[in-house]
Amino acid sequence: MQNVSRPHPDVRPISVTLDSYSLAIQKRSLTGRKSIKVSVLKPINTTFEPGLLNVIMGPSGSGKTSLLNMMARPLPSRIGTQYELGGRVLFGAAIPSASVISSVASSVSQDDDALIPTLTVRETLHFAAGLRLPI
Repeated sequence: MQNVSRPHPDVRPISVTLDSYSLAIQKRSLTGRKSIKVSVLKPINTTFEPGLLNVIMGPSGSGKTSLLNMMARPLPSRIGTQYELGGRVLFGAAIPSASVISSVASSVSQDDDALIPTLTVRETLHFAAGLRLPI
């Protein structure tokens, strides 16, 4: 059995850098006319260092989930919505391909509608577990 607490000898820790990384959304009306472009994330410059606790903090609606989603996978444009990403993501000093990013990155978003605001974290987990138990 392999000890999972030790890094694999072939795995090299790398930093992840956001260089002027930004997101804007262009929505079309039903008639096909373009509406104004809305900036969701202004350009971000930061580096996430390996082996350290890296935290993304901000108030509700500040773009934390949008940032994580766009870092983990391409945002699918649709007929009425066009996403415009700016800047770049660097793994070390290299620009990774979409397949590399999807093989090492993931994101799980929070579903606020599923939370009961009066419950503690422990009570929420107990309640959710109870819903999944067979009767």
